[in-house]
Amino acid sequence: MTILRRVARNVADLEAAASFYGVLGFAPLGKPADDPELAAALGVARVRSLRLGLGAQVLELTQCTPPGAPYPAGAASDDPRFQHVAIVTGEIFVVHGRAMRAGAKSISYNGPQRLPKESGGVIAWKFRDPDGHPLELLQFPEHSTVRGAALTTGYDHSAIGVSDTARSIAFYEALGLALAHQHVNHGIEQDRLDGLEDVAVNVVAMRPAQAPPHVELLGYRNMATADTRTQPNDIAADRLVFDHPDGGLALQRDPDGHFLLRDGRK
Repeated sequence: MTILRRVARNVADLEAAASFYGVLGFAPLGKPADDPELAAALGVARVRSLRLGLGAQVLELTQCTPPGAPYPAGAASDDPRFQHVAIVTGEIFVVHGRAMRAGAKSISYNGPQRLPKESGGVIAWKFRDPDGHPLELLQFPEHSTVRGAALTTGYDHSAIGVSDTARSIAFYEALGLALAHQHVNHGIEQDRLDGLEDVAVNVVAMRPAQAPPHVELLGYRNMATADTRTQPNDIAADRLVFDHPDGGLALQRDPDGHFLLRDGRK
């Protein structure tokens, strides 16, 4: 099976973005460095990269030259470009407050929402970083932080908007991920979480060989159908980075235009 190594996202200012993610508990795994191979794969002149760790998971921030388009202002939770990283916490209200003070913008109405048991019973909050990237905080039932322990412990998944759930399941199964479970979320709590009205979303978990993190497919009932594909250096062009047994780098898109990077470098 395929291994999901990390999620990568483009940022306008590498140091400023790293500072924001530090508030969420991420720590640098080294120093910013040029990555000429990645620049060639993305078709840009230069890429500065910094990897951040949170628990066992890695988030890669990349600053491209030339920069691409900023995050589109009108892209809501049911937009095909939507992709979030779901951070696990035992103290969601504490982390919510810290994120807002650091410049986060809430997607959810009225702060963190407790979802019904049939939707997992989690407390969740969706928001944006200063560049506009969506994020989610998740507090699972019976999960609280031990005094003195880290407030955030890793990220559980990266969720992507899909226009045809069956097609996307087939695509990711062919890539080597396994269908773990799926269910439909709806109701007032889901509306508030997504910052939308009358939500019905098919939530599908696709698991790689080692998880977390896994990939979550979000098939909204009223998903936008216009061509909203991003360019590799756009701020909204997150990348799911998988292993690549043949070595080197290979950039591809899934059926909805989300970027996947196969990275076989040691």
